[in-house]
Amino acid sequence: PQRASRQHIDGKLTGIVWTDDYIRFPDVTCDNAICKTYGGFKMSYYGLDAAFRGVNIDADRPDFILVDDPETRESSKSFSQIEDRENILDKDISGLVGQDDTLAIVVLTTVQNRISLSYKLTDVKTKSAYNGKRFGMVLHWPKNSGHWDRYVQLRQESQIEGDEHGGKAVAYYLDNFEEMNAGVEMLSDHFVDVTREDGSETVFSAIQQAFNKIADTSRKAYDTEYQNDPPEEAGPQGNGLTFEVVASRISGLSRRQLPANTTALTAAIDLGKYRCHWVLSAW
Repeated sequence: PQRASRQHIDGKLTGIVWTDDYIRFPDVTCDNAICKTYGGFKMSYYGLDAAFRGVNIDADRPDFILVDDPETRESSKSFSQIEDRENILDKDISGLVGQDDTLAIVVLTTVQNRISLSYKLTDVKTKSAYNGKRFGMVLHWPKNSGHWDRYVQLRQESQIEGDEHGGKAVAYYLDNFEEMNAGVEMLSDHFVDVTREDGSETVFSAIQQAFNKIADTSRKAYDTEYQNDPPEEAGPQGNGLTFEVVASRISGLSRRQLPANTTALTAAIDLGKYRCHWVLSAW
């Protein structure tokens, strides 16, 4: 950073700026002209709760925002924190440019449950402007789930016996390789090689690596962390509903405002002695 201001190409300064606040990419000369591919681009960073309203660098306003993991495990279960973070996106961040300018916003996140902000942002019916997409490592699960149930059991048995690599499960997989891989389609065929001290391999496919994760944790944990498909929240427990379940049913729309995907309405009326209570529900 101390030498950045003196950076040059054939004696011509590149204009790079490298400070604690932002970086300006250098102008690079090519064929006696300035290559504009990256030169002049400015990058800065802020926390989600930082004071970034009205931010600009030398009169330049942002035109691309990358939001990385806007939720914590705690905030993803709190309706008030979910609403607060949604307001930061919809108001503070979206308001960084004027009405006549465009701003691209990309959010990289993990869906931790079905009431979280991440779930909203990746649901095109709820936040259509974000064009949300959810990616899972396993696109199509194996046809023969019985083999993999046995694999998980054998891996756990081996670990109880002191074999962390699940040798019995590995042998079972190699003996039934074709059957256990039938019907499998992965987002990526990449997997991490795991080698014993004697040099023997223990992982031979991406789907095997997936079931190693499932065996070591749980299917619910894998679906949440690697499939972006957390399980449905539980229904009534004990003698009442949980706060999270109730909060997940709130649409966020104003009263008497119908969701765009409404297909039917149901009206209910309760005629009392002194009052008439009514409700109109959209489905």
